Amino acid sequence: MNVLKDIIEIAIVEDIVEDIEGVNNVRNVRPKGFDTPIRLSKGGIKKVTGFDGQLASLTLDVIFLDFTHARTFLPPIVLAKSKKREKGNKFSFLGFFAVRASNLNEIKKSFHVYMKQSWTGTDFTPEFLLDYSGAQANDLDPFVLFQVSFELQFTNAPKSITTYIWNQDPEGSRGTETAVQEDDD
Repeated sequence: MNVLKDIIEIAIVEDIVEDIEGVNNVRNVRPKGFDTPIRLSKGGIKKVTGFDGQLASLTLDVIFLDFTHARTFLPPIVLAKSKKREKGNKFSFLGFFAVRASNLNEIKKSFHVYMKQSWTGTDFTPEFLLDYSGAQANDLDPFVLFQVSFELQFTNAPKSITTYIWNQDPEGSRGTETAVQEDDD
């Protein structure tokens, strides 16, 4: 009887391990539908100087500890503005994101922005994926703050956008939602 009980317990543990491994694999799948590459001008991504890689306050330090007790950083901070022009709407994007980095040049060289043209009812609500690859950072690597900026022309002015950062916002995440400011000047 004990042998049968041991076999059943081993089978249950193997099923749990398979489930856990499956969750980890799903987490690292790039979101689908981001087919439009956005061309960045020179200086479209740059390291923000004066940032020492430390969280500014004890409160933030406590809030951004995830369930594994690893320190995580703020989601991307994004500002977006739309200005009406004769031939459409000029859209300006300015975003900041922080990552643990073992090789800054590798991230800058591999960095790309992709867009998914989405609609919510009759509102144009584009989604952006800030995509980079690099060597796996470890917990001793400092956080590095990057700034991303670009401008686009749209026929319809978006009222809101959603921004995802690859490998920080897994598929199924809601991303960072940002209201687009309208510039009437």
